Amino acid sequence: MTPVTRSLAVAFAALGLLSSRASAQYAAGTVFAVRVGADTSVKINPYQFNGGVWNSGSALSATSTGTSALTMSPGITATTGITEGALTISGNGKYLGLAGYRTGTQASGTDRVVGRVDLTTGSFSGVAATINTTTSIASGTLYKSTGATAATAGYMNSAFWNDTGTRYWAAGSGATSSGGTVTNTFGTTTGSVQLHPGSPNTRVVSVFNNQLYASARETGSFGIFAIGSGTPTTTGQAVTQVPATGSNGSSNPGTAGFVMSPDGKLLYIADERVIASGGGVQKWKLNAAGTQFDLVVSFPTGTGSLVGVRSVAVDFSTTDPTIYAVTADTSNNRILRFQDVLGTQTGLTLIDTSGSSDLFRGVAVIAPVPEPAMVVGLAALGLGAVRLARRGATKKPRG
Repeated sequence: MTPVTRSLAVAFAALGLLSSRASAQYAAGTVFAVRVGADTSVKINPYQFNGGVWNSGSALSATSTGTSALTMSPGITATTGITEGALTISGNGKYLGLAGYRTGTQASGTDRVVGRVDLTTGSFSGVAATINTTTSIASGTLYKSTGATAATAGYMNSAFWNDTGTRYWAAGSGATSSGGTVTNTFGTTTGSVQLHPGSPNTRVVSVFNNQLYASARETGSFGIFAIGSGTPTTTGQAVTQVPATGSNGSSNPGTAGFVMSPDGKLLYIADERVIASGGGVQKWKLNAAGTQFDLVVSFPTGTGSLVGVRSVAVDFSTTDPTIYAVTADTSNNRILRFQDVLGTQTGLTLIDTSGSSDLFRGVAVIAPVPEPAMVVGLAALGLGAVRLARRGATKKPRG
């Protein structure tokens, strides 16, 4: 074995160790979807593509009753949160975030729960990860309109966790003094920091390229908004609409979930309106001047399907972006997968359909993320191989 191949063998061995550790967890490419039952129960179903079919792994189930419960409003109607059950994933792919209620639905008097799933503690076909529900916001403080009845209490829509799983940002609706986007730390049960006044009432919150964003759909506030600068943790943050996401189609945008590319040049938005009005998975592209995003195309939800999309997830590591979406049907809704090939929808496939007594809500996917240690290690090994190659090339043979 030459010095170069020996160095490469060491590198591959190191990669093998890393790969074996990762195989005990949820692998890259695993898709997760929130499933809410008519009884307010909450599950997260994992899916993997294997042998030409989509297989469902061990479901993550939240407790439905008691002090550790996480529940959500059943169905999708005028009196339930359209984006309740949104699912987010941390930038490093280790933590899923979702939000709900301690008791039943969004009625006044129930704590708002911030769920966290540590994906390093479970596997697809083995022991499932658990939905940690120790973090909550006390009832009567946020996401509840003053004097609201059970039917009009504010919604708890979504939550996002940082890479260490120690801080969340949550989005919901309520009065000006109690809605919008808030933040606090893991394990807290009282209080949170309201980052901006309750308008706009925010729907799905996430962080892309180290910037906090949230979607909104209310009178005067449609589209995607940047919340402050970076990942703020203090009150008084400015709310800035991402130009020009506030207007498209034949009616006000039905902005729900969204994903931005790592280079900040592409934006995919789930629009819940019917296809004819501009709904579906919208693809936006940053213009040449870098001043605004322009709508390129709206991808439909299948032949003969008229409904839009409630949630979207994108894997940018593939040659063409691979997109996962949850349709906005009010019954028997679907999880779809397709690829965006230069603005053309290709390979549209069905992953799963909900039953008669439940609905899919949010979707997320684990996209490959290089670990810093791996990058540094490979760089060092690569440099060593180069040095050995040069040494071998210049060293004189023995006479």
